[in-house]
Amino acid sequence: MKKQRIPEVSWNAKDGEIYERLSDNEVFADLFNGVVFQGEEIIKPEYLEEMNEKKQL
Repeated sequence: MKKQRIPEVSWNAKDGEIYERLSDNEVFADLFNGVVFQGEEIIKPEYLEEMNEKKQL
C-alpha cells in the first residue's frame, strides 16, 4: 500500500476542522491503523461508513 501523507492539522485547529479531516475515510483509517495497529492495515477505508456521532444504539 502506498503511504499517503496526512495533511497537517494545527494544534490550534477548531473542532470543525479536525472533524472534517477525520470524516475522510482514508485519513481516519490511516490514523487509526498507524496509532492502534502499529501501521498494519486492519481498518480498510472502503469498509467505513459515516454515522452520526450523537446517535445512540
